[in-house]
Amino acid sequence: MTSYILILSLILALFILPANAAKYGDLNLQAQRSASQQDNTIPTTTLKGNITESKELPQDFYGVWTVATKLIHADNPASCPKRTLEMWHLEKIDNIVTLSNPLTGAMASITVDKVINRTATFVRNKNSKNLKESEKITLTINKDDFYGTDVQISNKYYQGKLIKTEIAEYQLKGIRANSQIINELYPKR
Repeated sequence: MTSYILILSLILALFILPANAAKYGDLNLQAQRSASQQDNTIPTTTLKGNITESKELPQDFYGVWTVATKLIHADNPASCPKRTLEMWHLEKIDNIVTLSNPLTGAMASITVDKVINRTATFVRNKNSKNLKESEKITLTINKDDFYGTDVQISNKYYQGKLIKTEIAEYQLKGIRANSQIINELYPKR
């Protein structure tokens, strides 16, 4: 999303604004054009920005989080919880990123699809004979909180043919869990 905004800003600054300077008020572009036409130079605009993309998750993402979810959209809303409150433990062991819920015991290996600055996208796939599930979680982290979305797609099969697809999308908000609370819930053995 950030890269699209940057690209649109570049297009606006380089092409649209100079061509329509009169429509946008006194941008001093007409004066730049006349000066450049006299000395045969072309005015330039320098835009600066940093966008870094990788698959390496920043250290800030790891740890224990209290996560609230809210259903945004579901093809079958009756089968989806409207809101949940969960605990997530995100850790990396031997180059494998794992998301677990210490309260329920659920655990899944997830793939880091991409990381752009402070936003990461994770993908999880689970397949069986009659069910293929995929989940795409996008999180933007601040120091001790994050927000994002979780899109879950469930494809059901019968005798090898797709019979039903259901999609659910959740809004996510997380707060880093306090270390004192973690130690009380999970004392070291």
